[in-house]
Amino acid sequence: MAAALTLAFALSTAVCALMAVIGWQRRHRAPAFRVYAWVGMTTALWSAVDIALLHQDTPRGTLLALGAEFPAICGVVAGFFCLSLSIADRAWRLTRRTTLLLMIEPALVIALIATNPWHHWFFTGVHPTGMQGAPVPIYGPAFWAHAVYSYVLLAGGTARIARAWWRSPRRQRRIYTLGMLATLPPVAVNVLSLILHETSIDMTGVGYAATAVIGYWVLARRDLPSQITVANRHVLETILDAVTVVDLDGVILDANPAAGRLLRRLRPSTPSSSMVGRTLTEALGRDPGLLDGGDGGEYTLIDSRGTGIDLHMRVSGLRDRRGDRIGWVLVARDITELNRRRNEAEEANAQLREQLRVNEALRADLAEQAVRDALTGLHNRRHLMNVLAAMDGPFSLVLLDIDHFKRVNDTYGHAAGDDVLVHVSRMLTAGVRHGDLVARHGGEEFVLLLAGATAEDARVRVDHLRERIAATDTDTGGHLVRVTFSAGVAGAPAGRGHDPTDLLSAADKALYSAKRLGRNRVELATGPIDGTAVA
Repeated sequence: MAAALTLAFALSTAVCALMAVIGWQRRHRAPAFRVYAWVGMTTALWSAVDIALLHQDTPRGTLLALGAEFPAICGVVAGFFCLSLSIADRAWRLTRRTTLLLMIEPALVIALIATNPWHHWFFTGVHPTGMQGAPVPIYGPAFWAHAVYSYVLLAGGTARIARAWWRSPRRQRRIYTLGMLATLPPVAVNVLSLILHETSIDMTGVGYAATAVIGYWVLARRDLPSQITVANRHVLETILDAVTVVDLDGVILDANPAAGRLLRRLRPSTPSSSMVGRTLTEALGRDPGLLDGGDGGEYTLIDSRGTGIDLHMRVSGLRDRRGDRIGWVLVARDITELNRRRNEAEEANAQLREQLRVNEALRADLAEQAVRDALTGLHNRRHLMNVLAAMDGPFSLVLLDIDHFKRVNDTYGHAAGDDVLVHVSRMLTAGVRHGDLVARHGGEEFVLLLAGATAEDARVRVDHLRERIAATDTDTGGHLVRVTFSAGVAGAPAGRGHDPTDLLSAADKALYSAKRLGRNRVELATGPIDGTAVA
């Protein structure tokens, strides 16, 4: 008996593995073949583990083998459900949402089996059968919940096929009848195995092997061409657009001469007579996704098959008298020349836009250069006066001058003097806040506009800058030069008018006072500024 069962399981494994390979090889013809390959693969795994179970002689070995078998069982049930949907509707596609929902129950089963030694909800023990003592598990409540779920999926898939059978024309019902018959072998074997559970080995995997064979015959059957007719053949032959009729699997059933000419352009080595019977993917060189939009739509395929041919595709759904979709009509038009002219116009427009962008960037760059000092990169006096005239206090204006700058030029040369100016400008820029302005006033003089700062606040901040610069050397290309600066501060209070010239004059007087008092210091302006008191 054990030898006969081993042979049956081995034959089931071989048949299902072969069906999985064939289904995977034909996966490009229709999405249903991918599901079919999955069912074949998981059923082959199921039967292979059954062989191992048959030769187990210890409870531990039996439970370990069952732990490997039940993921395959869950995969078979989910795959059969999807296969039923694809038989009922050849345009059916497995979505991410459906995949995630179908993965929930297998994940729970795997978790329950992995933790079964702790709770014994799935298996409560092992019992020897009358078949030479081969052990079988004693099922717990979690298994029976899994069994109910599996039968619900099987019933749901069968119901979808029965619904398609009821709504289809009588000459199409044979396909759906075979689809429903395919559910009978595994169900019958499984019910019998559950009834005789304690005295026999579960042969459900063998039943699914029969289902795999019937399912392949249903998927491979092509009797839809006889049910689709073109009303006026003469009209189709004279239409310049390529007209193609395809079934729910995307297989070409009919095509007019224009479609044959288009195919010769897409595939020069293939005669147009071979277009019928090929899939749309084979004809176009890739899956264009034209049949994913329900009853149709309009699409544009650029450079189809890499031939440089652009196609505009219009897709319309075909339905029978019951309203069920049975295929599509595709109308293709060559728009290569139209696209070429459109692309040329777009390229010309793009070049014009780019030229305008470059001109605008140049204009902005020239405008920026006009208000920048060439040596330090700081804003110049012109920009300073414009900003100063537009500012509304409170703010403070600081006029600072590098001490003994002429001595640097006379001792180290004008290049070293330029290095010092650049060094000081960078430290001033780094030492102010966002919203403040640093400008070169001329020669070795700089101006700071400190927004929101009172004269005393500005004096403190500038004094910190003075100390930092006085403690930093400038590398002038072989010489380290350390400089200091003197500064005068004039404040412009909020809500009071100010004159830029008067503010600069007040700051200049304060600067002069700082130099007179010994340099390397910051002084505040005193006296009225433009008729107002100093802040």
